[in-house]
Amino acid sequence: MANSTCLPEETNPPSFIPGDRLGKYELIQEFATGGMARIYLARIMGIEGFAKTVVLKRILPELSVDADIVRMFLDEARLAAVLDHPNIVQVFDVGIVGGSYFYAMEFVEGQDVRKMLRRTVELERTIPLAVAIAIVRDVCAGLHYAHEQPGPLDGSAGIIHRDVSPSNVLVSYQGAVKLTDFGVAQAAGGAGVRRRLIGKPSYMSPEQCLNRPLDRRSDLFSAAILLYELTTRQKLYGGRDRLDIMRRIVCEPLPRPTLRWPDYPPALEHILQRGLAKNPDDRFASCEQMQLELESFAQAQRLALEAGGLASFMAELFGDEEARKWTPPGVDSGSASALPDAPTVEEPQAAHLAATERSPRLWPRFLVGLVVVLVALALAGTVALALRSRAWLRLPARIGFQERGSASRSARSQRASASGRPNASACASASAGRAPRLPTSRLRCSWRATGCSTAT
Repeated sequence: MANSTCLPEETNPPSFIPGDRLGKYELIQEFATGGMARIYLARIMGIEGFAKTVVLKRILPELSVDADIVRMFLDEARLAAVLDHPNIVQVFDVGIVGGSYFYAMEFVEGQDVRKMLRRTVELERTIPLAVAIAIVRDVCAGLHYAHEQPGPLDGSAGIIHRDVSPSNVLVSYQGAVKLTDFGVAQAAGGAGVRRRLIGKPSYMSPEQCLNRPLDRRSDLFSAAILLYELTTRQKLYGGRDRLDIMRRIVCEPLPRPTLRWPDYPPALEHILQRGLAKNPDDRFASCEQMQLELESFAQAQRLALEAGGLASFMAELFGDEEARKWTPPGVDSGSASALPDAPTVEEPQAAHLAATERSPRLWPRFLVGLVVVLVALALAGTVALALRSRAWLRLPARIGFQERGSASRSARSQRASASGRPNASACASASAGRAPRLPTSRLRCSWRATGCSTAT
C-alpha cells in the first residue's frame, strides 16, 4: 500500500518515496531539484477512480523564509493561472503545506524543443519545414495572447515572457505546442524590471542584453531565434561565455541562411531578417504579425501546418521507450547545447555582408571622418589659392606692369619712338626670333634703366 504520509518539512528532507503526498496530490516521481524548487510528477485522486496526472513545482523548504523568493514563486503561479490558451501550459492549483508553497500545472506528455533538436542531430535527421513553421507559429500565438492580457485599468498588462527558448517550448506526442515557464516573466510596473538581467543569454534580445526597458518585441526576437535554429539546425548565438554571447547579439549582423544553404527560401529569410532586426522598431509590431507572415509563407509553399504532421515527426524521433522518457522543461542531462554554432559573418560564405550590413554604431564614425576630410581639402584649397594670388601680386612689380591713361600711353610711346630704344617685350621677342607680342589695352611694359641691347 502506498505511503500516505506528507513530505517532511526539514531543510534537507530524506529520499523521495513514491506514494508520498503533498496535500491532495500523490507523488509519483521526483524529477529534479533546481535553484528555487523541486519538480514532481504527481496524481490527484478523486471519487470513483478519477485520477489526473499533473506536474508539481514546490519551492525549496530552505527558501520559504525568503520573502522575495516566495513572491517570485507566487507571481509565476498567479500569472500562469490567468493565461488560458491552447499554446500555454495551464496552472490548476496553488497551495501551501507545512509552510512550503507549491503549484500544480498541466502535464504535457512529450518533449521540449531542445531535446527534439538534439535528437535530430543524433539521428542525422532534418526537421521538415512544415514542422518548424508550425512550432514557431504556435509559439507566436501563445505569446500574442499573453501580451494582449488586459491590465487593471483596461489597458494591456504588459506581460513579457523574457525566456522564450527551446527548453521552454513543449511539443506533445499528439502534436500540441505549448509555451511554459513564466517564472521570469514581467508585467508592467513589476518590481525589479531593470535591476536584474534574466533569461538564457543565447535567446535574449539586444535590448535585453543591454538591460533596457522591454516590450513584446523582445519576445518576438527570441521567437525568431527559435525559427532560425529549427530551420537551419544550427545555434544562432553561441560564444565563449555569457558576455561574448551578448556581444554577438548586440553587435553582429544576422548570418543569412541563403548564403550557406542556397535552397533556403528567400521569403522565409526575409521574415527572419525582420524578426531579428537589432532595432525593435524594425521588427514586426507584434507576434501576431509574425504568425500571419508565417502562415502566408506556408500557404504560398503549400505546407500543411497540422498537428498530425508534427505528431508523426515526434513518433519518428522518439519511437523507442528510452527516447520517450519524459523529463520536465529545463531539466537535461545532456550537453549544454544541442546544436553547432552558426557561422560568423567573417566566414567566406558571408564575407560580403561586411560591406552591405553595417552596425548602426559605425555611421557616426564614418560621418566624423568625412567631415575631417572635407575640412582638410577646404584648407588645402584655401592655402593654394592664397599662394597663387601672392605670386600674381608680385608679378607686376617684377616686370613693371603699370596702368596708365590713354594720354600717358601716347606720350611714352612718342618718347620711345624719338629715342629709338626698344621696349622690354619687343627685345625679348626679338632675341627669341619671333614677332613681339602686342601689349593689352590697359597694361604697358615700362622701360628699364638697364634695358636690353639689340645687335646691329
